[in-house]
Amino acid sequence: MPRSKDEVSLRVTLKDVAKQSGLGLGTVSRAMADKFGVAPATRARVLAAARELGYRPNAAARALAGQRLHLHQKDQILVAFLRHESGVSDAYFEQACANRGMRGLCVAPKKFAGPKAAARELYAWGVDALIVSPYKLAWTEADMKDFDWSLFSIVGMARDFRFGGFEIVRHHAFAYMHESLVKLRDAGFRRIQVILHRSISLYDDDERLGAALAFQSRNKSGGVRLRISSIDGDLDHESMSTAMDLLSSDWADVILFDHFAFIGRLRQRGGGDLLDRRPYAAVIAVDDSSDPYGTVSGCLLCDAQRFSRAVSACQNLIQTGRRGRFEHPAEHLIDPAWEVRQSLRRPA
Repeated sequence: MPRSKDEVSLRVTLKDVAKQSGLGLGTVSRAMADKFGVAPATRARVLAAARELGYRPNAAARALAGQRLHLHQKDQILVAFLRHESGVSDAYFEQACANRGMRGLCVAPKKFAGPKAAARELYAWGVDALIVSPYKLAWTEADMKDFDWSLFSIVGMARDFRFGGFEIVRHHAFAYMHESLVKLRDAGFRRIQVILHRSISLYDDDERLGAALAFQSRNKSGGVRLRISSIDGDLDHESMSTAMDLLSSDWADVILFDHFAFIGRLRQRGGGDLLDRRPYAAVIAVDDSSDPYGTVSGCLLCDAQRFSRAVSACQNLIQTGRRGRFEHPAEHLIDPAWEVRQSLRRPA
């Protein structure tokens, strides 16, 4: 017996409409729900595909839509910042959202049962866009695949192409290292030991190393000597031994670390006494707490600009109907914000 029109309609899903229209599932879902931020032409394209297929939302979908509208008014964009744990960056993110008339929501992924549940609940809350540092989520690559990125506009805060396809806003790692070395040189230091910690974000590692090598090449004739050591960020036994040898050496006028977290790990592993005996130590990326090290620049000093750019990118992606991952994401570099602390003095 031939199926009725209603039976056919019930069998058509949003995935069918997405395939028919050639758009992502998240875009189709928002267009069908008349969500704010979907371009008129995109919405018309989705509705035309739905009519062709005879699509009709089921009762469960209508209930979910009602729930989303209850939690999130249609005229307000909701952006979630996914990060491993709370920190000083949260305030910068929330202020950046408020400046653009959006709601900012800081979320730790560990509060969810898993990536699938996280995507489902964030979508139910009415989240339109995500700001995320993939390698800081404590998710495996399999976890990342389980998360339904197509439901949201995505902006990444670090360049890691294993989890690629997100528009990226990140610090200018080359500029941080090179200009930090210039400031040490201008402060009178002539023997500089650079300690780089190998991190998960290998692209930033390469840029910092490249900047140090460029500085080394350009300043040989000026009497500046540079030694570069790269140490595993987790400080295994071999790496810790190398770090202790470097801290014990009297060769350098100053040691430049590329991140404050690495200094914290050194202290945890018993390197604090050697570090404190150093007459001069500097660190590029610092947090907002006071520390005894000379600071020549700081990543978190420019977080207001970084999150402002990220939230702006989210807004643009939403307004153009771009969801999930895409093949050629844009990249925005944030230049260093500098601060030189009193403990960075010219050597006697």
